[in-house]
Amino acid sequence: MSKSNSKDSETEQLKKIQADIEQIKNDMRDTTNNVEFIKGNTRNIDRILTLSNLPTIINDLKNIIGTSEIKAAVLHLTEEKISAGELSSNLGIDPKNLTKFVTPFVDKKSYISEIKVGTTKFFQRQDIIDSINFEAQEPFKSLLTSWREKQNKKQNNQSEQKSEQETHDSSNKVE
Repeated sequence: MSKSNSKDSETEQLKKIQADIEQIKNDMRDTTNNVEFIKGNTRNIDRILTLSNLPTIINDLKNIIGTSEIKAAVLHLTEEKISAGELSSNLGIDPKNLTKFVTPFVDKKSYISEIKVGTTKFFQRQDIIDSINFEAQEPFKSLLTSWREKQNKKQNNQSEQKSEQETHDSSNKVE
């Protein structure tokens, strides 16, 4: 076989490979579009089911949360993925006690997903909680308001104590 024929053959093979790659890219694009379409339909079905089961879901959450402001805050704070450490800090509780407040949502109906990344544990609430407009539903709305007020008081007290300590420290330096 001459060099010219060999080069032509290689060029043809390269063109075929490039065409195959282009076809694979198109197939992948189509598959991605189909997956997105299916995800959209699934979300719509979930919303319809959620709305039709709204009283049951709210009643279930009432049973889990009871009068616990902290449990209501757990659902509120897990709207976005949050680490266990950050969640316990935001709740103002000892990290050792976090499972007591999170487990009912993870175990019962999977209202919160537990996500492990390496040795770090994260939590994120399910879309169903957003679909029922959790923060606007009573009694959760009033529980969250009360929890926020207590958190603000706690922060104000800590700021006052810090300010008093700084004033005390600076007056001791003057003497």
